[in-house]
Amino acid sequence: MIYEYALTEDAGLIKETPLSSLSEYLDGRFCAADGPNRRRSNQLKVVCRQLHDETVGMELALNTLTFQGRTEQLGLDIFMHFVTHECSLTHKSRMRDVIIADSCEHATWETTMHQLRNISSAAFKTQFYALSMTRIKIHLVSFSSLASSFQWIFLGSAIQYAIGGTIPVTWVGSTSDLKSWVNRGLYDFLQGSLTLPLNVHIYPAPLNDTEYRTLRAALLERGKPVDPWVQQFRSWCEHGF
Repeated sequence: MIYEYALTEDAGLIKETPLSSLSEYLDGRFCAADGPNRRRSNQLKVVCRQLHDETVGMELALNTLTFQGRTEQLGLDIFMHFVTHECSLTHKSRMRDVIIADSCEHATWETTMHQLRNISSAAFKTQFYALSMTRIKIHLVSFSSLASSFQWIFLGSAIQYAIGGTIPVTWVGSTSDLKSWVNRGLYDFLQGSLTLPLNVHIYPAPLNDTEYRTLRAALLERGKPVDPWVQQFRSWCEHGF
């Protein structure tokens, strides 16, 4: 109980760069995610050999782990480096909740397509299946209040169909055109499907009330049904595509 209390962070842990032999004290390591002043996770393990042996890796099980991409690298790449080069099989089995996200510098549709192509690749799916007991949430940063309502409606609906085979009830366009674009255009680009393990879910970037109002105004400007689509956007943000 004492170790759990000492190693649990309210806001979880965050990792913003891969770990390398050139990494400094905080670079590439998990840090407490609450506030701008980062501090390294599990400082108990550097106190003495006994505490190291008794607590090493416990923080992975006790906290949500966020892989946060920055300008240089996407969160998916940081995650992949961690599970393939930095983390032992024992420690991977400890992981319970993972969030993969990116900063606003990556808020382009080219980035989203790159993310989807990575997610659909055999290399990533192998890692996702190996982490079958880990809940993995992947946020597509370009689905934000900066995106147009058309992008939210069309690409959001396309991704929902690509992942689950369903189309939002709010969709009023040609379902055959949407399905054709997914089956011929999106899958050709991804070189595979977006069928994912049950532990992996894809979400838009988290939105606050101000950002929902921005999207509402954009829907009004385009003459789209506002309340049904805002409700759909909220559903994607809360439950995934």
